[in-house]
Amino acid sequence: MGYMLLMKDSIYKILFYVIVILIFYYLYRTIRRATSLPDDVGLEHFDDKLDYSIEYVMNEYNKKNDDIYDKEYVDLYDIAYHDFHDIDRDMKVVIKHCPTLKSESQSSILIGGCGVGKLCHKWKEHNPKSVVYGVDFSKHMLKKAEGLYPNIKYIRGNLADPKLFDSSPIYDLYMIDERTLYMNHEQDMERILQNANRWLKDEGILVVPVYDKNELQLASRYYSTTYIDHLGLVHGFTYLDHFSHDCWYVPDVGDGVDVDGDGKKDIKGDDEKSERLTLYFDKFTTKDGKKRIKTTMFYFLPKDEVYQMILRNGFEKIHIEPICTQIVGGYELAIFKKKKNVLSVKEIQKRQTQNQNQNQKVESKK
Repeated sequence: MGYMLLMKDSIYKILFYVIVILIFYYLYRTIRRATSLPDDVGLEHFDDKLDYSIEYVMNEYNKKNDDIYDKEYVDLYDIAYHDFHDIDRDMKVVIKHCPTLKSESQSSILIGGCGVGKLCHKWKEHNPKSVVYGVDFSKHMLKKAEGLYPNIKYIRGNLADPKLFDSSPIYDLYMIDERTLYMNHEQDMERILQNANRWLKDEGILVVPVYDKNELQLASRYYSTTYIDHLGLVHGFTYLDHFSHDCWYVPDVGDGVDVDGDGKKDIKGDDEKSERLTLYFDKFTTKDGKKRIKTTMFYFLPKDEVYQMILRNGFEKIHIEPICTQIVGGYELAIFKKKKNVLSVKEIQKRQTQNQNQNQKVESKK
């Protein structure tokens, strides 16, 4: 009898250890899949060109190129930035201060600069009844997003284009993702915010990350670390399966920048607007030493100018949340509400006259 109990106890212990091993193996395979290169990515396009003039940037760059991101970069981007921690935190802040966006409401949501669709997916997950639209300029980003999160409506277009949507207000929430606003010069930033007012319903919610050029940060993800290079710039470095990812900002490019430390200015600052430009580098290195460097350019206006721009385009502040530990942190999460469109007496009388004239024209045709 005692022998049977001992055998039974041993079998339970063995089963317990087997289950534990299987759980750890499953977690290992899950992390490995999430951080592995897709089969068709081999880093064929190596370093992006660095020896260019600053005036060949932003809108000029977009006009001359069909897509600022190729398929290879998008695949790498999806792996390196596959982290929902920042999105979850931002959404909690927005939901806390905007009770109209509760999970059971039938909201219409627009995400500007949606990339591979992470933020769209999270809002749809929070509110399955909502209709979520994602807009991005990059066809490769949108193709990736469609494959990852097919229950979102994706649109390729320019957020500064007033004809992107019908002029009638249709959205309850418009959230501009990460640094999307700053991938435009000042004039297009203004147009983007004008369109936000045009597309949002009265008292609709606008959410904008407002960055401070002097407080840009890189937070850890996966098993990341940080280091400081020869220019005194802080890097975020991450080891992933089959490759590593290094990212860093290069601010103040007005006088030119020596990126690789060889004494030559790889990036030339040769126009007035370059003083407000900040470059962001993604460097991917495979185990066999192949490298890919992607440069993204941002036009960081002072925070006060951005806030004034938002306010003068018909919005009022709800809440500003300082956030300092995001993946691409150093921004304040700014939540605004579109002001109600209140017509003056003169505007009402003018519209009444226009309607009367239109009715008279219709009657005369009869």
